Amino acid sequence: SVIALYGDHTAIPGWDRSSLEKLLGRSLKNDWEWKYVQRIPLVIKIPGIRIQLEENEKAAGLIDLPETFADLMGFDLRAGFGTNLFQKNRNEPVIFRNGSFIIDNVFIEPSSESAREMPGGKVFDYDKYAPMAEEVKKRLRYNDMILENDLVPVLVKED
Repeated sequence: SVIALYGDHTAIPGWDRSSLEKLLGRSLKNDWEWKYVQRIPLVIKIPGIRIQLEENEKAAGLIDLPETFADLMGFDLRAGFGTNLFQKNRNEPVIFRNGSFIIDNVFIEPSSESAREMPGGKVFDYDKYAPMAEEVKKRLRYNDMILENDLVPVLVKED
């Protein structure tokens, strides 16, 4: 068994941003600041297994959990878009539905061609991330095609 505790969405909606700003005593007017404080913890426990506690600050998405759990339980996941959270040198973007993404603690917003370090806000050259923005757009299109054409059963079908 694997037990996981996580949140699947943020606790404070965007329309109530001012309440969180008041609580934290800082401005959250920029998208990169807002994304940074919306992080959600993930705790994984395997009963009977003692391992060194580890805190990992890398961004991840719910889509990464099936691959991670499959690895922890010792089987290969044949179909999925996520990556194993325990994989060494993991460098995959966390993709948001609007096409923005986080990679290496940098929030990329293709619609405004901006790249900002989280949490500091240091500006990076968007052009460095433009190829990944195209890859993100492609992955979102694949996701849409799979859902719109009900292809999940085809992808997970056993031979």
